[in-house]
Amino acid sequence: MLVVGDSYAVHLPRRCSPHLAVAAAGVRGGCVNDDGFRRSAIRAAVRARPRVVTLVAGGNDLARRDCRVQRWLANLQELTLGLLAAGVVRVYVLPIPPRTGFPSSGVSARIFRRRRWVANKLLRRLFRQPPVLLLHFVPPPDFLASDGVHPSAAGWRTLESVLQEAMDASSGI
Repeated sequence: MLVVGDSYAVHLPRRCSPHLAVAAAGVRGGCVNDDGFRRSAIRAAVRARPRVVTLVAGGNDLARRDCRVQRWLANLQELTLGLLAAGVVRVYVLPIPPRTGFPSSGVSARIFRRRRWVANKLLRRLFRQPPVLLLHFVPPPDFLASDGVHPSAAGWRTLESVLQEAMDASSGI
């Protein structure tokens, strides 16, 4: 499995157990609404030739003042289609995780929570049949680390179990 995304994907290889056989292609601050990010993700899939990709992205987009959820969703769909065209057989999408930390140029916590709620609702409607599926992800109360953006130790364990379930479910692909 290749995990593509923002800083979550950057940190994932060293935060999860070595037995979790994933490769990661992450971009710190990566945003689905950035053309370069989408192209980079597709290039990573072309190089790695995985059968399964998990997308961990969207939190940075929703934290931007200029984010429009519908545009973000269209760009996410474009990215998933690009991954499938690159030979990926199954794409899993992680729902947008919670966040309590924001840059001064970002949106308020209230606006982010609202956008996250809308985005995750749209993801549940859109990605419920193969080849693109939304992962089941329920963050525990202690999911976030002190920075309010990245997972705590408990959060990484939760993500690891979600990825392991996805790998188990896609073992026959």
